[in-house]
Amino acid sequence: MSTEPDAPTPSPVETAPTVPVTLSRASNRIAGLDLARFVALIGMMAAHVWMLDPADGSSTLILGLVQGRAAALFAVLAGVGIVLSSKRYLGRGRGESARCGHRGHAAAARALFVRGAAVAVVGLTLGLLSTQVAIILVSYGVLFCVMIPLLRLGSVTLAVIAVLGAIVSPLLSFWARSTWSLIGPYGGNPSWIGLTDPMVAVDVLLTGVYPVATWFVYVVAGMAVGRLVLDTRDADSSRGSPDIRALAGRLSIAGAGMAVVAWALSALAMGPLGGIDAVISAQGELPSSETREQMAVIMSASAYGVVPLESPWLLASSVAHSGATLDLFHTGGSALVVIGIGLLIGTRLRHRGVAMLAPVLAAGAAPLTIYSLHVVVQSLTVNAIFADGVADVGERWMVSSLPIWLLHIAGALFVGLLLWALQRRGPLESLISWLARLAGGPRRSADHGSE
Repeated sequence: MSTEPDAPTPSPVETAPTVPVTLSRASNRIAGLDLARFVALIGMMAAHVWMLDPADGSSTLILGLVQGRAAALFAVLAGVGIVLSSKRYLGRGRGESARCGHRGHAAAARALFVRGAAVAVVGLTLGLLSTQVAIILVSYGVLFCVMIPLLRLGSVTLAVIAVLGAIVSPLLSFWARSTWSLIGPYGGNPSWIGLTDPMVAVDVLLTGVYPVATWFVYVVAGMAVGRLVLDTRDADSSRGSPDIRALAGRLSIAGAGMAVVAWALSALAMGPLGGIDAVISAQGELPSSETREQMAVIMSASAYGVVPLESPWLLASSVAHSGATLDLFHTGGSALVVIGIGLLIGTRLRHRGVAMLAPVLAAGAAPLTIYSLHVVVQSLTVNAIFADGVADVGERWMVSSLPIWLLHIAGALFVGLLLWALQRRGPLESLISWLARLAGGPRRSADHGSE
């Protein structure tokens, strides 16, 4: 989740028509990325408040579309945000990061550490709520800190690390959990209560819904994208936006290819190559048309952050939220598609387009604030409805339904409109950016005026 330290979102009259990829010269926000953040927000909202049909309790079609993908998009965008926020100290790209020196890297490291710690604090506080939402923020905070050694790396190196991590980390996770019989998750959302329990750390790092051991892949991939965006935008700034459009197209095509190939390989491995039969046999049952159909239904649902230990064949699946290699490639590829499309739309925005999308862009620029408000509202709603233990049939739509999802989206747009009208970023984003600047110190002198 980005907490990129930008200036307030500008009004349409301040928008520079010659550089349409950004919302304005003053804020230097990249509109396409804020669009992608908004898509991630409403996707996660759908997974939280429109996951079941209130009539019969069956999974909704939109849940199948967003589960695993929306959270992955958030994580990739977090990596993009790390690069954009660190340019204050490391330079804007084209080799500047490699030449920034120890002082610049130390400042960027301090700032990123404080960002991570602050995001984790928000997550631990939200974890005190009684909610069915698996809150991602503590893992995000740890991931921010884990990325510190990678701050000066270029896009190619980061991409290689992401690919190798997607291949190796699920295998290591499976081996470690099998060796030490770590089933997990061992608890609910991490919170201030029970924080000293070592199993909380085990969940965050290895066995939880968003384990750092595999989710770092998304963030590193996002850092590679962020590096490409900075390099391309610097080369592009005097010519409008053709290079950004080309980058957007490449990201979309590469992401779509990754997603499709990963899905196809999973279907091949679990079908014709015998993966589903092996999983069924590992559970002590005989493969049959009935058991295969049942297993297919199970595998179409979401895992709980890690590859189940029943069979190594599950490492070849693309089950959502499993953290298997093909899941990482599929959901990571989907994230690249959304980011590419967002960047492409961003290059086409002019005065009227920015004005029309102002609430969307402002909400996308405040993902931590919007996400936190969403979790609080969802928790209060569910606890009010289930105050007596059981909800009436007529009340179930208030927990999971299309109208509730639309209400959460409307709330996000209202907050975005308010922030845009006040020319402010989200309060949590502003606070964390201030803390990070305090920790990092003054920006590099060579970079004054660049934001």
